[in-house]
Amino acid sequence: MQYFLAADFSGSANSLFMYILGIGIFLFICIISLRFLIHAYREGLARGMDKKTMNRVIRSSALFSLVPSAAIITILAGRFLFKKTNWLNKKGSEV
Repeated sequence: MQYFLAADFSGSANSLFMYILGIGIFLFICIISLRFLIHAYREGLARGMDKKTMNRVIRSSALFSLVPSAAIITILAGRFLFKKTNWLNKKGSEV
């Protein structure tokens, strides 16, 4: 059986195919989420919910989802941008 990806892991993980696959999955998830948000918003309005209440719920839910992600991204960015930070490394040395 012949594989079309590179023989080593680094070459396979950084191949154009994997980037396209990752971007495709990301876009699919975003489209499905947006579709669900629009459907739920319209259904809420159809059931008589106030637009102000709907917008407040959407805003608080988005904030609840994004704040933990921002903290994780900040820690990871610090780990890779500033390699000599002792509190991020287990041994206290460079990565």
